[in-house]
Amino acid sequence: MSSRKPILIYLLFIGVSICSQSQEIVLNGKIIDSVSGESLVGTNVILPNLQGTSTGIDGRFSLVIPSQVNHIEIRFTGYESRMLHINKHGGSPQNILIKLKPRQEMLEQVVVSAGKYEMKLSEITVSMDLLKADYISAINTTSMDQALDKMSGVNIIDGQANIRGGSGYSYGAGSRVLLLVDGLPMLTGDAGSSSWSFVPLENISQVEVIKGASSVLYGSSALNGVINLRTAYPTSTPQTRISFFNGVSAKPQHNITHELDHIQYQIFQGDTIAADSIFKEKAWWGKRLPFESGFSVLHKQKFKQLDFVAGLFSINSESFNQGAFSRRIRGNIATRYHFARYKGLQAGVNANVQQGSSANFFMWNGDGSQTYIPLGNTMTTNYGYKLTLDPFINFQHKNFSQKLQGRWYRNYNYAEKEQSTFSDLLYGEYQAQKQFQKGLRLTGGFTFSYTRVLADLYNQDSITASNRAIYLQADKKFFNRLSISAGGRYEFNRVDSNREAKPVFRIGVNYRAAKATFLRASFGQGYRFPTIAEMFIKTSVGFLNIYPNQTLHSETGWSAELGIKQGIRLDQWNGFVDLAIFQTDYQDMMEFTFGGVDGSLFGFQSVNIGNTQIRGFELTLSGDGKIGSLPLTLHGGYTYLNPKFQVFDSVSAQNSSADYNVLKYRFRHTLKLDAQSQLDQWTFGITARYFSYMEAVDKILVVFIPGVADFRSANEGKGDWILDARIARQFNERTKISLLINNFLNNEYSLRPGLAEAPRSIAIRLDVGL
Repeated sequence: MSSRKPILIYLLFIGVSICSQSQEIVLNGKIIDSVSGESLVGTNVILPNLQGTSTGIDGRFSLVIPSQVNHIEIRFTGYESRMLHINKHGGSPQNILIKLKPRQEMLEQVVVSAGKYEMKLSEITVSMDLLKADYISAINTTSMDQALDKMSGVNIIDGQANIRGGSGYSYGAGSRVLLLVDGLPMLTGDAGSSSWSFVPLENISQVEVIKGASSVLYGSSALNGVINLRTAYPTSTPQTRISFFNGVSAKPQHNITHELDHIQYQIFQGDTIAADSIFKEKAWWGKRLPFESGFSVLHKQKFKQLDFVAGLFSINSESFNQGAFSRRIRGNIATRYHFARYKGLQAGVNANVQQGSSANFFMWNGDGSQTYIPLGNTMTTNYGYKLTLDPFINFQHKNFSQKLQGRWYRNYNYAEKEQSTFSDLLYGEYQAQKQFQKGLRLTGGFTFSYTRVLADLYNQDSITASNRAIYLQADKKFFNRLSISAGGRYEFNRVDSNREAKPVFRIGVNYRAAKATFLRASFGQGYRFPTIAEMFIKTSVGFLNIYPNQTLHSETGWSAELGIKQGIRLDQWNGFVDLAIFQTDYQDMMEFTFGGVDGSLFGFQSVNIGNTQIRGFELTLSGDGKIGSLPLTLHGGYTYLNPKFQVFDSVSAQNSSADYNVLKYRFRHTLKLDAQSQLDQWTFGITARYFSYMEAVDKILVVFIPGVADFRSANEGKGDWILDARIARQFNERTKISLLINNFLNNEYSLRPGLAEAPRSIAIRLDVGL
């Protein structure tokens, strides 16, 4: 009997251990930033069955751990995920402090635009590029297009964006690139143009650019890609930041011009010539330099369960282009309320309002001394206001989330010459997302928009347009290496009495071939319905008329790419190299064309010009860290395009300045690179951009606009290098002053015929945190 006693005690100990390991426990925790110590609100705490919870406004959570579970996963945007083992010997409840590290690896950066949920940059199936908030402020961005124009594969021509040559220049109407702010469209209801100056720059957290057709998730205007600007909410520590900036433009490099033709004639006649008739300055401004000055204020704070953000921005500028100016002031607020009683439920309203006036410079009066002087009657002065109001409700329960969001976008623009427009756009979206076990995620929803326009510009009392769409996308991971994404969308469009409905589809694959090697392939269809402006505009700019075309029909297309992303580590520096080979085909591409449909009009009309194709490749490099003791941040890339008509004939060539097969307003070669380093409290940065010669433009501009033919002849076959430099001094944690010199080499160049780009400018910026 005594010999059995140790055995019974041993068996009893095992039984107690098994019971203690199999019991449920309550885990209470707080999650903070490992560097700053700030509480991380909205962090996901996930069980193996994909259920779980998220942290509240103080970074705390409480979760029942089932008997069979011995680990949990912690995930939060911008931070490294953690897998934690649960020690069930400690009894219940248990309290734990969890510290998350901010992501340092470039391949681990988190994006949301590719699939409308958080994904690692390395695992998405399409090409995407990022802009960070620090970079946007470091280059003293006063309008979002200034920062975007420094990204590889993205070009901004007179305010219009194109990605990898997917668009040319359409005189301000119709965009194939969809601009989003927090996932909501920021295109005007009538013209579909991007509102770059209306974006709340002072509160940007990250800009995500999708390169290629994205119509499945985002609709008609995303034919060429998507630019999604994500704003920031407050952390547990209140933040206030004030910025002041002031800059001036210098005289152009070749400021003195020689009027040789009539001078030689006068000399042969023996006339006396005054000095001012021989030498003229391009810089019409004399001692009163063109300038740009302004300020921004941002405050972010948590009030218990309420997140609150308020921003203010003001700018006053007088351009180097004579008569052009911009004066505007913008204010914005963002609110988000976390319902304590209903965990996972959030609601809020965001608002953005801007008032301003401006005069727009459309065309120069000639090369030489008239470069910065407007061609007669081509200036347009306007004033007005813009307003967005964005209510939303989000609900997340375990592995199922729902989102209901809307936007009212009012754009009232009072302009001379009967060019005023007053538009209201209402947009709504419902989205549901379900994550299943074994790596499957479904995202679906429907959208609705309605636009009403009152405008002299369209020669009608009132025009309305609407859009309805339903979409579904499935994302599946296999073996933690292979990701497949596929989806479809069906859209109904109407402008006035013109109606159309079409489906689009996409599929993409990403395969992790090695630890830091990712292969991808994607195919996506695109679709764009004409805007109100393209169908109904009737106006004139100087001697050029612009005519309506109510027979215009939609353009469709597709884009495909093969890509490889390779991670790099050199000492303490990490980054990646990305190579993409792409092709985009359009059917019935829409473009403003001189002469119109039948060539009989003296002016421009939006017409379907035929089928086009853009092939090319892009090589990008991005990285951050230290090489030896030198901090170095690099970002940039080279893009090559071969843009052409699928069938080239005399009709295709009749309005082009080129007599061979090439699409208008494209750069065959572009190179963009930004480098930044730091030495003690000093930061140094340089941006280099190269644009090859624009081979084809509208022939009418070369023939009729003074100086365009001479300028293009003098620069034929040449490209343009533009260098921007910056230096900043960080005095303490809250105060920084920067000196910025744009167009450092003072290169005289033009990206669009008849419009010279800025000469060298010098600016000072002061950033102060309170």
